[in-house]
Amino acid sequence: MINRVYVIGDISLGGNVIGTVTYNLDSVEVDSLDVINRKEVGKWLESHSWEFETIIDFKVEIGTFFSDWERVGSEREWEECEFHDEW
Repeated sequence: MINRVYVIGDISLGGNVIGTVTYNLDSVEVDSLDVINRKEVGKWLESHSWEFETIIDFKVEIGTFFSDWERVGSEREWEECEFHDEW
């Protein structure tokens, strides 16, 4: 079963440096969520995404729950960061 959260965020103190992380959640992390929804995953990210100064957007695939990127262009930005050598 896929339990992933894809994140785009600002990784610099000065801003304008975008980074990405894919979190692969184990069963303990999934069980720590009160309810599996976008709001709860956002709360989880606040305490687990130390790489980012701010989170710009995220996509969730946990079990049968799916929540796509909220911001137009986020998927493209994520792909450009993840696969920048292939562009």
